[in-house]
Amino acid sequence: MPMVQVTMRKGALTPEQKEKLTDRLTHVLLMIEGGTDNPAGRAIAWTIYKEIDPGDWAIGVKFDGTYEAPGGRFLFSITLPEASLSPDRRPLIIEATNTALMETLKLDPEDRLGKSAWVHIHEIPEGHWGAGGEVFGVEKIYHVWGVQDDGERMAYIKSYLEAKERARADAFFPGTDVSKSLRSPW
Repeated sequence: MPMVQVTMRKGALTPEQKEKLTDRLTHVLLMIEGGTDNPAGRAIAWTIYKEIDPGDWAIGVKFDGTYEAPGGRFLFSITLPEASLSPDRRPLIIEATNTALMETLKLDPEDRLGKSAWVHIHEIPEGHWGAGGEVFGVEKIYHVWGVQDDGERMAYIKSYLEAKERARADAFFPGTDVSKSLRSPW
């Protein structure tokens, strides 16, 4: 359930380019995160464009584009539930985002935008997503989305969350079940 905020210079993309980029990003991010692109996933995949006046965005202390690569300046903030991406899938998100932007701008994908287009991945801690007045963990989000338990993806999520709980228990973190700790408090 990727939620994407694209921060860009005002007018950097036409409405048609925004639509193309949104469709491409939605598809590739849903596939990388959950392995499926379906209407339920699209209903919870949001893309928000935030346009900044050129006079309010400097690169290298310059507002005039001196250090701006072809295509312009972009900051992609991609927010996902904690544990939804195994370490091997994070680079895929960054690569797919850059490729989608380059294709939208009709620039050579091999000619990277470099330091003018950045991708930040933000993972929201388990239990910190909410909708409709209730908390949604990653497993519940995947259930609503219709993500199939492919074995590997759900096994990673479960092992990640179990390891996190053990680490909290080992540190005797308040509110955790210390019986899951591998160490004794004494």
